[in-house]
Formats: sequence, C-alpha cells, structure tokens
Amino acid sequence: MAVVHREHRLGPGPGPGHAVTGGAGGDPIAAYTADLAAALRGPRRAKARMLAEIADGLRDSAEPYRAAGADPATAVERAIDEFGRPHDLVPDCQRELTIRQTRLTAARLALCVPVLLVGWHLLWVGSASGAWRAAAVVLAAVTALGALEAVAALVLTSRLGRAVPTPPRLPAVTAWTASVTSIAMLLATAALAVGGVAALGPLLLAVVAAVAGHAVVAGSARACRACDALDRASG
Repeated sequence: MAVVHREHRLGPGPGPGHAVTGGAGGDPIAAYTADLAAALRGPRRAKARMLAEIADGLRDSAEPYRAAGADPATAVERAIDEFGRPHDLVPDCQRELTIRQTRLTAARLALCVPVLLVGWHLLWVGSASGAWRAAAVVLAAVTALGALEAVAALVLTSRLGRAVPTPPRLPAVTAWTASVTSIAMLLATAALAVGGVAALGPLLLAVVAAVAGHAVVAGSARACRACDALDRASG
C-alpha cells in the first residue's frame, strides 16, 4: 500500500502556525487522521489500515523531537510539518484507495459470474428455443465479457501488474462494466425464466443468485465511480 512515511514526504505543511486541531479528545494525531479520513473514500478496511499506518508514522516521526526535549504537542506538530497537512496527502492516498476499490469491484464481479452460470445452466436445460432464449444468449455473452474485464482489472491491480503504471481510466471502465454486467445478470435470468419450464428449485436458485449478484456488484460499482471522481478531483 502506498502510504506516506517519513521517507516519502509530500512536502512541508504551512508551518506550526497552522496546527491540526479539533476533537478526538485533544489528540493531534487522532485529529489529523480524522481530517484525512473525512477527505478520503474507499474500502473500509483498506482505509482503516492506511490511516493506522499514517498515525504510526507520525508517532515515529515525533519520537526524535520528544527525545530532544520537545513537549508532546510540539513534537507532533513538527512531525506533521514533515509529513505535510492532510490535504497534501489526499491525492496519493485517494489514488491508492481508488485502486483498492477497483480491485474489490472486479473481484466481486469475477466471483459472481460463475455462480450465475450454474443457475443459468439449470434454467437453460428447461428452456425452449425462441426469442427469449436468444436474448438470454446475448445477455450471457455481455456478462461473460464483463467477467473477462474484471479478470484483466485484477491482473492490472495485482502486485505484478502494478510493476507498470495502472491505466488512469481503469477504475471508471471497471465501474461501468460492473454496472452494465449487473443489469445483464438480471435480464438474462429473467429471459431464461420466462422462456423456460424449469422446476421451482432451479428457478429460485437462479433468481436469488441474480438478485444477490446484482446488489453486490452494482453497489461496488457505484462506490468505484465515487472513488474515481474524488481521485480525479483531488489529482
């Protein structure tokens, strides 16, 4: 994770006269991370880990000043001057969280499609040929293409794939692909259900899988678009 440590400072802040203040029980580090958290959007766990690493980095940076005799508040303020103010960190932090959200969206899409294929197979066996079945084939093809894009996104956002710069439009492409695919999931299931004579069990399995998959993928896609918009705005 691309978290800012002392070795990777983003430039000095505006000076001690602009201290980070606020709630968090009077703890300047907690106030700092709270300000940063309010400006960032991304997967909850990844965001929490990032903020925890930044807080640890600030404490480590403050230690030499404490050892030199500075009081705790002054030591932390000097450490913050080294790190930069929260708004200085937002572009790099948000970019990392956007990539994390892109990867999460791609993973959810790639995992949902195989489950749907099982349900669709059960409906396909009982479906009659005709317009509904032809429509289901087209929609299933759209879903399969979406899954392929998701796999490509997972590769590009992996440690190996990130040996080269991540394509700047990948989050947006992944988000919109996931949205379109989540709709195709529902429509393909509906086409097979209307055009078929499947037993109640397989029908319920396919419908539940499609609805659940749509909810998971569509929600993640919306979060990915929001992250991408914030990333572009902060960059």
